[in-house]
Amino acid sequence: QRNLYSFSECRHLMLSSTQMLFLAFIPMCYGILFGLLTSYVNARVTSPALGSASLGFISALVPATAAALSYPYAFIAEVIGKKFTLLFGCLNFFALGAITSLNPEHSLRELRWGIIILYILAGSSRAIFEGVGKAAFADMFADKKPTAFACITALFAFSSSLTFFTSVTLPPLVLAVSLAGFSSVASWGIVFACDGTKVDEARILNKPRDRVQSSFFVLSQGQEF
Repeated sequence: QRNLYSFSECRHLMLSSTQMLFLAFIPMCYGILFGLLTSYVNARVTSPALGSASLGFISALVPATAAALSYPYAFIAEVIGKKFTLLFGCLNFFALGAITSLNPEHSLRELRWGIIILYILAGSSRAIFEGVGKAAFADMFADKKPTAFACITALFAFSSSLTFFTSVTLPPLVLAVSLAGFSSVASWGIVFACDGTKVDEARILNKPRDRVQSSFFVLSQGQEF
């Protein structure tokens, strides 16, 4: 009964909040990226090019990059705001989708160790999604944090599962183009979700040190996201 109630709350938030609808594409991008990297890049690019023994090391670059960039991205978000940091995360999603869609398998394999750029992009995207992205959701839905995070988990699980299941029949190009397309839509969603908020000009005019010492910009009336 509790699970059904939680599902009902999550569905209600998804359908009633335009901000949640706009931001829904962010966890979906991450889910598609996760499925694309595992089902296509690992299996059909990295393994044939570098050998299956290299998969453990090269796959570890994703969490390693995410861990290394989490604090710098948090620092940047304090200075310029979460909105622009999230937009940069969408650029990471788009770049990975564009690279894998515009280059055939044999071209990617010829990169040899240059393939790691795909894993670094994935790790950078993960750092922004797991850190700044979830902080943004927490700010926007301060009174509904459990439900908002349940929506994030559900959207990620849905998109990653769908990517895994369809990767058996769909060509990788479809998945790569989907990632690039969803990241473009996610960028607009971030802009629309933040639209209508006012910039606190006093913060903008503060010295960099003052801005760095301030907390994350919180999305609420009269404040900047």
